Amino acid sequence: MSERIRHILDVIKYVKDNWAGGNISGMRRSADKLISKKYHVKDRTIVDKYRRQLKDKHGNDLGTENFDRLVQKWLQEKDQELKAIIIEHCVDPSDRKMVMDFFEEFNGPAIQQREVKPREREYWIFQTNPEYYDLKGALKLLKEQNWLVVQHKDRIRKGDAVYIWQSGPSSGIYAIAEVLTNPGPLPENPAERPFVKTPEKFEGEKPRVRLSINRVLQKPVSKSLLLKIPEIANLKIISAAQGTNFSLTPEQAHLIDQLIDAPVEPNIWWVNQGTTLQAEVQGGFLWAPFKSKSGRSMSHWDTMAEVNQHDIIVHYANGALRYVSKVLQAAIETTKPATLKEEDWSTDGRMVKVEYHELTPQIPIKKISEATLQLDISQGPINSSGGVKQGYLFRLTPDALGIIQNSQPETKWPDFAIMPKTPPVIKNPEYPLLQVALETSFPEDQLAHWVHAIERKGQAIVYGPPGTGKTYIAEKLALHLIGGGDGFQEVVQFHPAYSYEDFIQGIRPKARPDGSLDYPVVAGRFLEFCDRSKSRQGRCVLIIDEINRANLSQVFGELMYLLEYRNREVPLASGGIFQIPTNIRLIGTMNTADRSIALVDHALRRRFAFLRLYPNYEVLSKYHANTGFPVENLIQTLRHLNNQIGDPHYEVGISFFLRKDLESQIEDIWGMEIEPYLEEYFFDQPEKVGEFRWQKVHKKIFP
Repeated sequence: MSERIRHILDVIKYVKDNWAGGNISGMRRSADKLISKKYHVKDRTIVDKYRRQLKDKHGNDLGTENFDRLVQKWLQEKDQELKAIIIEHCVDPSDRKMVMDFFEEFNGPAIQQREVKPREREYWIFQTNPEYYDLKGALKLLKEQNWLVVQHKDRIRKGDAVYIWQSGPSSGIYAIAEVLTNPGPLPENPAERPFVKTPEKFEGEKPRVRLSINRVLQKPVSKSLLLKIPEIANLKIISAAQGTNFSLTPEQAHLIDQLIDAPVEPNIWWVNQGTTLQAEVQGGFLWAPFKSKSGRSMSHWDTMAEVNQHDIIVHYANGALRYVSKVLQAAIETTKPATLKEEDWSTDGRMVKVEYHELTPQIPIKKISEATLQLDISQGPINSSGGVKQGYLFRLTPDALGIIQNSQPETKWPDFAIMPKTPPVIKNPEYPLLQVALETSFPEDQLAHWVHAIERKGQAIVYGPPGTGKTYIAEKLALHLIGGGDGFQEVVQFHPAYSYEDFIQGIRPKARPDGSLDYPVVAGRFLEFCDRSKSRQGRCVLIIDEINRANLSQVFGELMYLLEYRNREVPLASGGIFQIPTNIRLIGTMNTADRSIALVDHALRRRFAFLRLYPNYEVLSKYHANTGFPVENLIQTLRHLNNQIGDPHYEVGISFFLRKDLESQIEDIWGMEIEPYLEEYFFDQPEKVGEFRWQKVHKKIFP
């Protein structure tokens, strides 16, 4: 058999023997490494080069994505395409017979008898650019669409849920869909061509999935609304929006679903009306053309298509806000009203019917520009110098409308324009202790004791040596504490340079609109967290990772007193009174190898409950029950190592070894993470380090 065919079959055999359901990419990477070692091939990419020499019937090579897809189809569906491709490239008859025998042997009862865990549904955001594709037009007419898959080809699968996102000035979620096909080469959908604005980006056969559009949202879930929910404000689609396919956790998807199902609130708009004001007020409408005189689309006119019934519009003209209106009818396409000045190039456009209410007294722009500049309004109406931008219709936020209304209290506003002060309540999914126990392998009664301690004291520290899963346990406990309520959790990392000004409050230089500097007192991370918690009924949990790496007495300041006396208030150094909201819980994590718990300030120890973690070998044993790794040998090695260390604060934990591909990675883990740690700990006992070098440990784990 030729070398390339032999290597490919060995990789397939390894994946088949070790596969237990789910995605195979990680298993195949392990196989590449092990097979390369087996044949003494230094460059493991050579195995991938062998695969790329094989072509399917479409001329596509079997690179990693195509190869993984075909192997998984063979394992799950007994699909024969992979077998046919390999046989097609066999030159020698003996190679062809060997391949046929191989697939016949491994396509029988062995695969049928293997217990395959059902794959859990995954959640995604798929993004499109309005400059390339008319999403809103397509959603009105098409129940199915083909979508490009650029990222996560190895994870996106049939049955997954997709939230469809449009980027640009009106970015947000516009629809919910379900994946109908696994990613694979698909041509563009002819039915979608009328909505494609840049054909070159969509032409030809490309990796795509077919989507079923299950729900078009009456009102998109805007980016500005998502930013108000701490648990989803850091989504990659918001923080790093370059890309097409973005993953979501089930918890994030649950929160988005609640936002979608919340009562629909009106959009807020700002319109600039100069010479057209009187005609539009008398006619009870707004009107804007489709294109400019040069034939270009303009975003500040295109936004007319997004105006919905019951939306609120504030009307600016000649230096002041003069009217507020309620939208009576969403935008319709129509010719230019006769009451507006005629221009040959602007005969067709969009009209919105509104009910005007005069603001008395009018609000001068200078009263609101500086305050609204501080808000995150994508493509808003105010420029960086506090003036009004050129253009017609701009999006505002409820916060901006509140600032406008508060800037001149004597101005009378109609009832419809006064926004409710309470945001929609978003409930977190329940996260019972039984689920925490199953995911962490800690006994449910022990977890219950920990939760009781956190509730009793209001704050606790999870402490233990490196690799015991302190942050992981803290996050799971936080999920349980906020489960079923409207609270949230956040993580802050302490370090030696962390200060009172970072955590509580401090002076920060800030540029004024005129370029000069101001020095306001700005709330730190904890005060901001407390302010947001005041609007929630449920518990809010702040996880302080590596809490002992900062000077805690200096960072906490007045908080040291309030941690013990939760029901009291204290004056802050810069003025004002502060009290910790009753719904706040704090969970710190402490690496005892960095600083022993005995060295922690006694006053601090009195204020926290301390939850000890140690290397839990039972967790390691359960994790590798079905991976084929000789875990009992590893556990015996770790027990012996920790006995030699002889100090529970410095033991080596198990989280280094909680990997499905441990067999292919353990050499690197031991040599690059465990050995340097031992060299530092046994700096004056080199013979102890020598006993636990990989060359010796390898023989104990793999006898």
